[in-house]
Amino acid sequence: MTVPYSLYDPSGNITALVEDADLNIDRAAAAAQIMSDEPRCEQVGFIEPVRGDEDIRIAMAGGEFCGNAVFTAAVHFAELNADAIGEGKTAVIKVCDAGTDGLIDVAVEKLPDGYRCSYMFPMQLEMTDIGGYKAVVLQGMTHCILWDPMPDRDAERLIKELAAKSPSEAFGLMFVDAQRLTVRPLVYVKDPETLVWENSCASGSAAIALALAEYWETPFFDTLSFPGGDISISVDRDWRVVLTETIKRL
Repeated sequence: MTVPYSLYDPSGNITALVEDADLNIDRAAAAAQIMSDEPRCEQVGFIEPVRGDEDIRIAMAGGEFCGNAVFTAAVHFAELNADAIGEGKTAVIKVCDAGTDGLIDVAVEKLPDGYRCSYMFPMQLEMTDIGGYKAVVLQGMTHCILWDPMPDRDAERLIKELAAKSPSEAFGLMFVDAQRLTVRPLVYVKDPETLVWENSCASGSAAIALALAEYWETPFFDTLSFPGGDISISVDRDWRVVLTETIKRL
């Protein structure tokens, strides 16, 4: 069965959104099919019926939190309500992440060639340790921060070893050059099993921001450069993280 979807580009982390109004789609199978049909697609999110005060509700196949899926859901809603959001105007769109059941206010500004979006990360983040690496545990997602590069094959082996130590459905390794603030993100999802060197990662950006806050004086604002584009991060004195990036419809 062919599942219709919309395709978005949040800093190269190409994301497909599926309208799952009837909640009867085999999400793992649908995600695998879409990623097979669209080799550039790195992840698939599912739009669910709203349940409360949210404008739009997003869920990932593995139930993990995904920062870029939140961004793309907000842009999807903005496109469906284009008459209310003109170019150069900003609207606040309430996105519910089904994995955390949290409500996120996403500021969306219409640009000539896309949307600039930002939001404060919806959960208090804390550093921990997994296998000797600094890690941030989110709902259904864990990110480890590594300051030194390693061969891709070694990284792909390491991520599965560390993921086995974590109850999270998804696991990321963020390889960060702390001097240039360049990042290579590797993300592993257990079911459906995928291993992707992503072009950007929003939740990984929040984890990196928290790791930098251990060394930098807060508040601070800076930009992380990923293979597919940039994500801006800011951290206030209470270590609350705000992410900003530009999303385009493909």
